[in-house]
Amino acid sequence: MSSFPNRTSFAKTNRINNHSNRNFKNKAIIILNNQLRQLLKKPNDHFSVGLVDESNVFLWEVIIVGPRDTLYEGGLFKARLQFPSNYPDSPPKMRFLSEMWHPNISKSGDVCISILQNPNTQTYGYEEHLQRWAPVHSVETIVMSVISMLSDPNVDSPANVDAAIQMRNNRDEYEKQVLTGKNFTLQPQQQSIINRLFDEMLKKIGIFTGLIPWILMIITAIIPDTEILFGFDILAKTYDVELPDSFSGPLIVNRWLSLADHLYEREIRGPESFATWNGNVYASLADGRIIQLLTDNYRTVTFLNPENRSQEECRKNFQSSMGHCARPLGLRFSSKGQLYAIDPYHGIFEINIDSGHYRLLVDIDKHRLPDGESPKFLDDLVLIENPDDDDTMLIYMTDASQKWLLHDVYYTVGEMDETGRLLSFNTKTQQLRIELDNLAFPNGLVLNENKTTILLNEFNKRRILRYRLDRPGHYDILVDGLPGEPDNIKRSLNKNQETYWIGLFTGRNHHKPSFYLDTMAKHPYLKRTYFRMIRMIGFLFENIGRLLLCWDRLTQFGYDIRVANFMYPIVAEYGMAVEIDSNGRIINSLHSPDGYTSQLSEVYEFRNNGKERHFYLGSYSNQYIGRISVPINDDDKKYESFTDELQKFKIKNQEFCTIENCKEIA
Repeated sequence: MSSFPNRTSFAKTNRINNHSNRNFKNKAIIILNNQLRQLLKKPNDHFSVGLVDESNVFLWEVIIVGPRDTLYEGGLFKARLQFPSNYPDSPPKMRFLSEMWHPNISKSGDVCISILQNPNTQTYGYEEHLQRWAPVHSVETIVMSVISMLSDPNVDSPANVDAAIQMRNNRDEYEKQVLTGKNFTLQPQQQSIINRLFDEMLKKIGIFTGLIPWILMIITAIIPDTEILFGFDILAKTYDVELPDSFSGPLIVNRWLSLADHLYEREIRGPESFATWNGNVYASLADGRIIQLLTDNYRTVTFLNPENRSQEECRKNFQSSMGHCARPLGLRFSSKGQLYAIDPYHGIFEINIDSGHYRLLVDIDKHRLPDGESPKFLDDLVLIENPDDDDTMLIYMTDASQKWLLHDVYYTVGEMDETGRLLSFNTKTQQLRIELDNLAFPNGLVLNENKTTILLNEFNKRRILRYRLDRPGHYDILVDGLPGEPDNIKRSLNKNQETYWIGLFTGRNHHKPSFYLDTMAKHPYLKRTYFRMIRMIGFLFENIGRLLLCWDRLTQFGYDIRVANFMYPIVAEYGMAVEIDSNGRIINSLHSPDGYTSQLSEVYEFRNNGKERHFYLGSYSNQYIGRISVPINDDDKKYESFTDELQKFKIKNQEFCTIENCKEIA
């Protein structure tokens, strides 16, 4: 299609750039898969291996059993192996994630051993060239060499000079420090058995198979209140939110979202929101990073890390959900170029995008509401600056729920939670106050054109509220009965008309409702039983993983069940976004009937050097940034709506989907 010129050129560029490395990479994939298969088929009693991500064979996780008759005996030590694309011609890199005190392991965990050194690098007098890497080596020889290194450190070539000096001069203190890094004790035979059982268990259990789910289903169905026994309960109730009768008029089915590019796929996670400064676009990610989008790549601006956690820790869902890691959601720039990022676990960060330095401007542990409570689930924000006083700014923010935290957001929706609030914070007086309460999952915010009104997305009720700043405590409904749950709301670039883009979690109409979001809403007993069951199943597996300390895969598996992460792709079958005018009338819509681009949090419109309009598509959970590119007519620089674009390119509805599918969807 002529409206998507970047799609083909971008793909061609990638093919050219990757062509020279493809043969090496294919060879490495084959060899690594073979070595992994052999180690799983015939496990080694001294260590176990697995992939960190099943889709990436170049990153392995290794659990080493401390060798007998050494200081490390009985300990379990976790490490990562990162393989290059030209493996086995070049060696991998190995880093311990467990705390290690050893002369040949750096303080950051990097392993310094001859077998992992490239033979072409400088050889020192105490190190023979033949001891270095050769393509005949395998993962097994690497790990066994590292285990041997644990038993027999080389103090002549230390990666940790302090450990080497301590080992020479004060052996007792060295031994004490080594022992503090050990995990719990298991015999190697027990460890090997558990490894095998764990791998077999993940292959066979499934989410709804076996006896455990059925037993828990019976328990959850008959217990009137699980709060006392399990510390939680689902207060499901009957509700019915109106859906559009059909997709017609401005909601006519198309495939704009299905044709979107997916940028940085599997390199990032959860690009929730976007903001622009000086012609550059910035995004917030689930692992705590703020990134700047570049032409073919991205740059990390800063890593929000208020509790000094590693990026590796914060990339894991179950780690970041504990609140130790920041999770920036909404983004806004001030008129002076300071970036403000709202984080549900900590508060609001003020960020200098040039230096990457940041400070916690609103601290939920420090800044309390008049009743002494603190916010629980901060989501989005808008800034109202005082032109006469640089020190004074009002920040309005949504507090999505007083019951559920961010990682339990699915229960906020499933329970039809109505404990959300609109809050405000005065930067001069440092006062936090409640503007509105009893809201059904208040989410995205935006100021209107003349900055007199805040538009607020109410996710659970699928509507948009209008909050006038001159009438505190009051609101009216701007839009009701949206074709999906509205997440963020952002102003379009249309200068001729005040319009807003709204990302929807999943689109649907009266003829094709969602079983999980609409049908189950009418059967609270069924919904309560279902939610209780998955929460307890997940809790069981997650805590088994935590008790075993070293199996992140099992912990992550249980966590994804407990917080219903596995439900997102099941529920979000249909991608959709809408554009509304200032009167709340829907004037345009974007669709992905096949669900290729769904679970949208935001549609952010950006003009790129006057040549193209980009529509960046954010998501709470997707592992990519979506982008639609539309060329700007050189003869006429005026803003054209999507309706104008459809007419200009004479795109018929038949080109978006088959007649049968369109009838079925509409």
